[in-house]
Amino acid sequence: MSTLCSQLKLTAASLSQIQSLLLGDSDVLKEKPDLVDTFDTTLTSCMVLTSWLDKIVQSITKGVLDGSKATWRTKFKTLWNEDDIKELLEQLQTQQGAISVLLNLLQM
Repeated sequence: MSTLCSQLKLTAASLSQIQSLLLGDSDVLKEKPDLVDTFDTTLTSCMVLTSWLDKIVQSITKGVLDGSKATWRTKFKTLWNEDDIKELLEQLQTQQGAISVLLNLLQM
């Protein structure tokens, strides 16, 4: 869980840095038209991963709040799918690499 949170914070910080660059120089993508497709693909991938994470969180939240007598920790452990989280984490790490490359290209 902590690794997932750290990865999400790193991705958020990198996306914030990209936003700052684009707000500081709104013509940067016009100057580098070859980056537009890369930028679009990167943001689309972020949206897909965010949607996947949202579904996981909604499923866990719904299960934890279902009203049964089991403790929330027991419910959480039952609903937490380690394989899904590992796959999500791998995808986030791959996405972070793509974001870093995009950030470097935008800074050139």
